Amino acid sequence: MNVKVITKIDEHALIEWVDAGQINRSIVPANEVRGNTCEHPEWGVPYGEDWAALLSELNVDLLVSELHRRGIWTADDLQANHKAALGAIHTVAGELFNRLLSSAKARKAQNNGGL
Repeated sequence: MNVKVITKIDEHALIEWVDAGQINRSIVPANEVRGNTCEHPEWGVPYGEDWAALLSELNVDLLVSELHRRGIWTADDLQANHKAALGAIHTVAGELFNRLLSSAKARKAQNNGGL
């Protein structure tokens, strides 16, 4: 599979590849990478945070509550007051960012930063 070498550290390489439209990264033995190919990049150690697991913690009820708090109950409400709806989404996005940041900091402290 075609890969991009992001960096090499000692005997390992951090590589990136696209599979089914998804960008992936893993750490593999450097000798497994020949030019810009690696036969099984998915066998490497996954690199990065598991954002999907963290994002699954997002509570849809929070968005519903924020929409209702701003008076958005129907499609007509949404069309008539899209700025309020964007405000609700912004509030939820801020909460989500805070959760992601807290989790990432906790994982970094737990792993002493990782690679």
